[in-house]
Amino acid sequence: MSPRRRLAGLCLPLALVATSCGLGYDEGEYLWIRREGADMPVMVRGNLDSGVFVIFNHGGPGSSAIFQASERFFAELERDYAVVLWDQRASGLAQGDARAESFTLDNFVADADLLVDVLEARYAPESIFMVGHSWGGTLAAAYVSDPERQARLRGWIEIDGGHDMPQMHALSMAWVDAHAEAELAAGRDAELWTEAQAWIADAPAPTTWGLEEYQAFRKYLVAAEPYWYDDEGVDAPVGALIFASPVSFALLSNQGALLPNFNILAFDFSTPEIMGQIELPTLLLWGADDGVSPPALGQDAFDAVATDPADKRLIVYPRSAHSPHFEETDAVVGDVREFIEAYR
Repeated sequence: MSPRRRLAGLCLPLALVATSCGLGYDEGEYLWIRREGADMPVMVRGNLDSGVFVIFNHGGPGSSAIFQASERFFAELERDYAVVLWDQRASGLAQGDARAESFTLDNFVADADLLVDVLEARYAPESIFMVGHSWGGTLAAAYVSDPERQARLRGWIEIDGGHDMPQMHALSMAWVDAHAEAELAAGRDAELWTEAQAWIADAPAPTTWGLEEYQAFRKYLVAAEPYWYDDEGVDAPVGALIFASPVSFALLSNQGALLPNFNILAFDFSTPEIMGQIELPTLLLWGADDGVSPPALGQDAFDAVATDPADKRLIVYPRSAHSPHFEETDAVVGDVREFIEAYR
């Protein structure tokens, strides 16, 4: 297992020494970017000769793209394009000494901009696309809402994102309420689902939520199993990865430090001043059974962006929940490839 390092400067390539036995960590290049106390790891893999670079923003906040690197979705895209997996500040495998006061939306966006700087300086790509899943979609929306940053990309892709958190939680509560009604009708766990419906009926408006309210709701949300259509989840080989370079135990601690200091619950980008500034080609991908970010939010994003109708598309996958790129991989890869080829 290779030692982890804290690196000075914007970016320094490292040789990736992996003990991961075919998990993909011995492929491509492994870089670090440093900004505002955060050392953020970046993996660049796949078809670099294509000239097309696809940045993937992970969810959370606090999750990890690099941890998910062995997923087939990325392997399929890497056949045709360079795929860039990065872990955001205080997320996943990131290191450094990022202070709580650095956990702001502006800093996350500036970190993404630094990543684009590094890719342009090191690889001189012909085109760059940005993909964001869940919270990563929120981050991508914030990034592309600025016209100067839009000009750096050829297109952006949001997968079950959350550009309007209060609306997302209102839709999610309605989804849980419907789930509770079905469970009660079937005679399953009456105490839990009666309690859930009572909480939802008396819940404060999501525009006023803090972490306490969200955690109270999350008890019922998780019980309703909103993340996976078939409940199989991501098939990440956790045991092997935790002892594989570059994976470290930071994965287990970062999110706990980030979440109490980074409240995204009030973010609402659906306004003309934010989403209304987006004119970039837009692809919105949603799972029909997503209880976290229900597909009505995808329609709202479609309506909110100012992109020409000929250059924006919303696709809903019938056998997916919150992660269609992992559940209906072939269909999603096909749609992403078609989008990239149209605008590369």
